[in-house]
Amino acid sequence: MKNIKYFLALIIMSVLLIPFSITKADITKPPATVNDLNIQIFEEIKNILQTPLYLNYTDKNLKGETYITISVIKDGKISVTDAKGENEMLNRYVIRKIESRNMWTDPAYTGKSFTFKISSR
Repeated sequence: MKNIKYFLALIIMSVLLIPFSITKADITKPPATVNDLNIQIFEEIKNILQTPLYLNYTDKNLKGETYITISVIKDGKISVTDAKGENEMLNRYVIRKIESRNMWTDPAYTGKSFTFKISSR
């Protein structure tokens, strides 16, 4: 009976302490130039779009091209400001995928914009 109490206490303590070891922030090196920021955003978008589709899309026709303009707005928030392409479903899909990430950068880059061509086949 005494061993069961120790075992239960060990399980409870591990459940309480595991989240503190897992929740370390993913700290990356801040971009030194606008070109570095462009590369970081490109890599982030590439990673975002490789994740599976959202289940709320009834029309799976996501073929075509879209041009996404991403800007650094007030306080360093990175946001999609424009999406142009013939396939509206693809445009909305890309905007929602990018906006699902909470991307931020140094506020010194406020006002900078980047345009990316996204092709889906």
